[in-house]
Amino acid sequence: MLKNMKKTLIFLTMLGLSVGLSWASTEGEGPNKGGRMSRVKAAIEIGALGAGRAVLGLPLEHPFDTIKTRWQAHPGVPSVFNVASDIISKKGYSGFYSGFVPNTVRAASKQVYRYPMMILFPPMYEAMIPDDANHNRKYLRKIATGLTIANAEVFVISPLERLKVWLMTKENKGNLTEFFNKSSGHVGRELYKGFSATLPKQNVSWVSFLWADEWCKTQVRHYVGREELSHSELMVSGGIVGVINTAATLPFDNIKTRMQMAQTENMNFFDVAKDVVSKNGVKGFYAGWQPRIVQYMIQAMLTVNLLDYLENKFSKKES
Repeated sequence: MLKNMKKTLIFLTMLGLSVGLSWASTEGEGPNKGGRMSRVKAAIEIGALGAGRAVLGLPLEHPFDTIKTRWQAHPGVPSVFNVASDIISKKGYSGFYSGFVPNTVRAASKQVYRYPMMILFPPMYEAMIPDDANHNRKYLRKIATGLTIANAEVFVISPLERLKVWLMTKENKGNLTEFFNKSSGHVGRELYKGFSATLPKQNVSWVSFLWADEWCKTQVRHYVGREELSHSELMVSGGIVGVINTAATLPFDNIKTRMQMAQTENMNFFDVAKDVVSKNGVKGFYAGWQPRIVQYMIQAMLTVNLLDYLENKFSKKES
């Protein structure tokens, strides 16, 4: 099974890279006339806006991510208030920002390439979809884009996710120097701990987000009877996207956290899943859903607004 997953990962990554290289090397037409440089400039502008959105939103999102991660590490804790009180008692209020540095690096760096791919890949994939699939074309292109991004980036973000979770789940204050000292001689293995959970989590997260974004905006446009959506309408759409994305992703995120936490046993994906069910039942996969919903809704509302703006500015030109 793992060999098949690796083959699929390599195929999707190479497909995504080939699409990107094809896009960058072809001459533009119509609004994009000007060729390669205009496309590269568009990617740079989109990436800069994406990174800026990540950095500006993270101070608000990070405390919810910390609470969620701590709750996933200790699913028996009864409420969000107990989790928050435990963080304050052990680390003070600064504990809500444990792992903030690697998380900021992770969030900003990944948005530099994520946003250009989100905006510029769907039109490229749309051209590859057979005409007889026209009714579902807009959804299929988003699914293909989500799979490409998820598999192309997983090697980059998995180590940063590991560092973030390790810092968040330490029972006392720690730093990255401590992590690397403890991991001396097997740093690579430690950084990629939880990779078998990160891979499916990324794929489910990306596909559900981009599909839900397209579906929700389509429904809202149909309801209001116009193509251009207001800021408040996009906020509503983004909130719904956040709920759908959370419901689909959280079980995989819980398993990933259990595999990457500071005090962890060396268990594989299926062993962790069985352990969650045996100790907490199926609801154990949704430990920390309350702060995750808030965090994802913040992310989705900010992202959906920026995504809509960028699609209107760039993606329609590519179509």
